[in-house]
Amino acid sequence: MTTPDPAKELIAKALGRPISEITEGAEMGSPESWDSLGHMRILMEIEAQLGHEIDAELAVNIVDLKSVRAALSAV
Repeated sequence: MTTPDPAKELIAKALGRPISEITEGAEMGSPESWDSLGHMRILMEIEAQLGHEIDAELAVNIVDLKSVRAALSAV
């Protein structure tokens, strides 16, 4: 049994894709649905999970799975 990855789950939910499509190499443009609109959906989902808005400096640095993980852990 694998441990759920909250960052992968968040990206999959925001992009409306199966979690199996969210790989360790996920970044803007890959999957294809992570375009500018998909990026805004991801940012909104992060804010919803954190319970507050994220600042612009953090938002522009959220460009891949690793940075989504970091944003989720920055409470």
